[in-house]
Amino acid sequence: MSTTIGRALPLRRSAAALVGSEGVALVAVAVWIGASAVTGEDATAMAAAIALMALGAGIALVWASRSLWRGAVWPRGLAITWQMLQAAAGVTVLGWSAGAGVAVIVVAIVAAAALLADARRDIQAMSADAPGDPGSHAA
Repeated sequence: MSTTIGRALPLRRSAAALVGSEGVALVAVAVWIGASAVTGEDATAMAAAIALMALGAGIALVWASRSLWRGAVWPRGLAITWQMLQAAAGVTVLGWSAGAGVAVIVVAIVAAAALLADARRDIQAMSADAPGDPGSHAA
């Protein structure tokens, strides 16, 4: 079976846009933390480690988003795992800012729901196309 579908569905594109914006935000945070490390505002070793980790995760999310946008299905696992981690982080952010915490959690839930709904749609399409499938209702 091919890893791409001829035309990316609106749900997949919506999820790709959300995951991509999360990735770009993470890259921006990495640059900001890295700049803080260079200027000596933060503990250099700690800030550099966090910046590198955030940069790596941000690049992975942008790559997954681009692949989702083009119709690939392989990034779903990566993106859904990220949404779960982001929702958990959102719970922590609630302690600092209720509005920001709720926004982080809502984005995670919407993106995960779009990814899961898109996967379900693909599964239904595959089972409808399968000849002689015992689950089909064709007479």
